[in-house]
Amino acid sequence: MRVKGELTRVQLQKVLNNLADAHTKAFENRMKLKEHCLVVYGEDPADIDNDEFIDACDGGSGRSRGMTVDEFDASMNDCIEQNRN
Repeated sequence: MRVKGELTRVQLQKVLNNLADAHTKAFENRMKLKEHCLVVYGEDPADIDNDEFIDACDGGSGRSRGMTVDEFDASMNDCIEQNRN
């Protein structure tokens, strides 16, 4: 008898597969973003501790709310400026 929250083997396999797929997609998108940022800003968001981006899109606080392109651009420019000072 299963207890509350316990998955069947089929359900567990689906969860494991979905998790692996989601992580792979996130990794691939993160590499595309890193390449873009190095070309456009000369910095990767992680290297300049862009907490706004990390919290909104990179899983820094669990679920990600996302951000607009304008918010991302402003956060990158703000972090770059703060690191210059």
